[in-house]
Amino acid sequence: MARHIAIYGLQKAPFSTCERSGLVLATGPLSRAATRIAADFERDAPLVCVGGAPGMGKSSLLRVLPGMLGEGYRCALLRGSRGGSSGDAVDAWIAGAFRLEGEGLSREALVSRREDGRRLVLLVDDADRLTSQVLERVAALPDCTDAAGRPLVQVVISADLDRRERESWSPLLAWIDPFWIVRLDTLTPDSMHLYLDRRMRQAGWRGRTLFSETAALAVHRRTGGNPGSVSRLCSELLDLASADGISTIDADFVLRAAPGAAASPPPPSPPAASSIDSALARQPLTADSIRNAPSLDLAD
Repeated sequence: MARHIAIYGLQKAPFSTCERSGLVLATGPLSRAATRIAADFERDAPLVCVGGAPGMGKSSLLRVLPGMLGEGYRCALLRGSRGGSSGDAVDAWIAGAFRLEGEGLSREALVSRREDGRRLVLLVDDADRLTSQVLERVAALPDCTDAAGRPLVQVVISADLDRRERESWSPLLAWIDPFWIVRLDTLTPDSMHLYLDRRMRQAGWRGRTLFSETAALAVHRRTGGNPGSVSRLCSELLDLASADGISTIDADFVLRAAPGAAASPPPPSPPAASSIDSALARQPLTADSIRNAPSLDLAD
């Protein structure tokens, strides 16, 4: 357990990046992206891609989407890397997750599920790291439609769309319609102070604001507003502050305690190809938004 949890009387680590921490990266961009995806699905979007650099909250977004979409959707989460299962094995798992055991992913089986009143959604995390064989199976799912031309399986994939500039690129972009790309933005300097305080309050902090406004700006300068980098830096700052008995973290402390920390965060994603209404989803996502969905990890 992190030292600062006990020192500051917290219930959990406020900036943990562990998937089971119970805290979601509750950023404004994350909330707006979730609302955009829900609206796109109501318009029968076949495949939506969530794009962003590492640390932007793509995996967190996919974890909360089942709860955001509600009971009218049956979701399954596929997570993978360059290794993993064969296409046939993935098909069998998807069929099981959608409760189509024995029926497979035939059009007749998928139509029957749609007629039952629940949409089927496959969530694919780190899609840019899946094998071509698995990607082909995933990309083919939305092509299966009902008599009205609506996709019988809707797909959300997360991917680092700019990874091709750093290493070999998968054929993922060939199957993505730019209209359905949702890019996650970085935290802005103006939102950083509120974001840090909210994360502390969610973890059980009851005192006055621990991170000053100047500290929040210093954190932003160190991280570029990348949520993952912010979490790593703030966890380090809390450990150091708790060891020194610090009750308020200011900009000077940030510069002294972590002069080089997170100075080179992953590059932020470029602006979205299509605008997202800034009035949508102003409320942050919380752990209460999460509803369990079947998941499969494709390990190396």
